[in-house]
Amino acid sequence: MTRAWLAIECSWWLRTLVGALAGVVVGAAVVWTIQNIAVDARVPTVIERVEALNSPVAVGGKLVVRVTREKVRGDCPVTSARYVSDENGIARDIPDAVWAGGPPGTQFVDLVYDTSALPPGLYTLHVSLLFSCPGQSFPVRQPSVNFHVAQG
Repeated sequence: MTRAWLAIECSWWLRTLVGALAGVVVGAAVVWTIQNIAVDARVPTVIERVEALNSPVAVGGKLVVRVTREKVRGDCPVTSARYVSDENGIARDIPDAVWAGGPPGTQFVDLVYDTSALPPGLYTLHVSLLFSCPGQSFPVRQPSVNFHVAQG
């Protein structure tokens, strides 16, 4: 038997239809690949400034810190590891947190830190952030901020 299928003649419209279908399949595969495999490599947040809004804080109170930043992504939950150091350099833990990090496009976010375990004194807040984005993680060291805990 000879290769009879090679000898089949196709009309121009059948060739055009097969070519168009092949183009649709290739195009759909490219779109699917871009949507499902490509990883967004942008750092989710660039921190510009950190400031204590209510220092001095009364003993047992909460410290409010404003973080001015440019947030370009909203798909990265944030783990926050934090501690304070006193004026003698002694480190003290304060509660860590997991949160969404505020919406993209906002210029700043106000964060509240529990200082109930801190006696009166001068402190520096240190915060390390880990953004867990699809496909990769980004560690970010937030600039330190000084604050004062005062007796009532």
